[in-house]
Amino acid sequence: MLEHSILNLFENCVDARKHALLLSKAYFDIHQRERLVSFLKTHSHFRIELEKNGNYLVAWLGSDKKEIFGLVKIYKKRCVLECLTKERVEEGKKILEDDLKEAIRFRAYSYQNINLASKDDKISDDWLSLWGLDRTCLECQFQDYKLKLEQEILTILDTGFRLLRAVEKTETINPFMTKTLSHLTQLIDKLSNFLIFLETTCSFTTLKKIKKQLYLLFDQTEAKLLELLEGLGNKEEVIRLYLNKNWNHFDDIDEDQAINPLPSNLSEALMAGWRKETERMILSPDMDLVTVLEKQPIEWLEAIYTFSGLTDDCRNKTQYVQAISNFLKKESNLKQIVQELHFSAQRALSFILEANGICPYEYLINIFGNDNQDGFYWRERPPKSVIGISRARGLLFVGHIKKLNNIQKIAFIPSDLRHPLQRIMSIPDNNHHLLE
Repeated sequence: MLEHSILNLFENCVDARKHALLLSKAYFDIHQRERLVSFLKTHSHFRIELEKNGNYLVAWLGSDKKEIFGLVKIYKKRCVLECLTKERVEEGKKILEDDLKEAIRFRAYSYQNINLASKDDKISDDWLSLWGLDRTCLECQFQDYKLKLEQEILTILDTGFRLLRAVEKTETINPFMTKTLSHLTQLIDKLSNFLIFLETTCSFTTLKKIKKQLYLLFDQTEAKLLELLEGLGNKEEVIRLYLNKNWNHFDDIDEDQAINPLPSNLSEALMAGWRKETERMILSPDMDLVTVLEKQPIEWLEAIYTFSGLTDDCRNKTQYVQAISNFLKKESNLKQIVQELHFSAQRALSFILEANGICPYEYLINIFGNDNQDGFYWRERPPKSVIGISRARGLLFVGHIKKLNNIQKIAFIPSDLRHPLQRIMSIPDNNHHLLE
């Protein structure tokens, strides 16, 4: 039973293989035009959007009559079904052929990869508007798809990390483990590099090309971890520790005593991935402290709570948010926190306040350095960077803001802390901001 649980550890990432968006078209010759038009006008899952000079634009609707599955374009002698995935256009083709039979005749498919980064993208704005989409919306969908791939990578890295830590806690090194761990190290390095590569990828075409490579690495990593497990002398003990919900596999990492540096390297990669995932939160200029705190992981709230000197027993996220908010909204407490900050951290806060509380993250790290080395578990390993010190006090947050044509990473001071901080740090009010 325990072994079966281990064998199923990778189901979520190995089997969750979703398709990228692809502008897919099915072309038909029209043999009975009146029958085709009548069918589309009377069928409950089709809706006429536009009729002009005998041509029609028809929306294919989902069961709720709100979601649009595709568009049907009717010309004089030709009909075209357009969808955003290959699977959807095949489904729509079957519906039309089953109902209309000899009224239409299928001719061919065509496919166009959607490249959001390209200004020469041939998807018309009229087509997008009928779908209730715009290019910013497609950009969000693209980012969501990238995030799903990144989460799958993090899932398998965390699975591997937990198993390796369980081995590290219960086993002594032997030649067999050394060889397998060497192979695992190479695979983990490749998976970690995919996280970096995904950050710079800007087209669905590229994502589709690397997806097969990525899932092949998932399978290879799974096979090596199971190979490692099968070669252990005390496999049952390792599995029990792995499945122990009370065991935190990030605790007590001793690099000097480790059987291999891989767990430590994995720890850094995972924490960097979790940070990036958290920092994808969307912020708005008027967002207050409570709202921003509610978007933070519990690990960061615990750190802010501890570094604020609070000692009450908070049992859940809501209590942490309330306690931190009550503490920082008292100006005397806020003043004490600011005075205890290093001079460089105070300068960074001043810089953001002078920009009306919002600053492009890239600008800030160019001046004060980045906070990538601060990790994820701030309470156990307090941040040392200029930016990280303020983040761990609940004064500064990192996220993204939606703009007209893109999404920008920003450093952000909550709206209800700006004026109190300006008074404490003697910074005049202004409306200047650095967002492009």
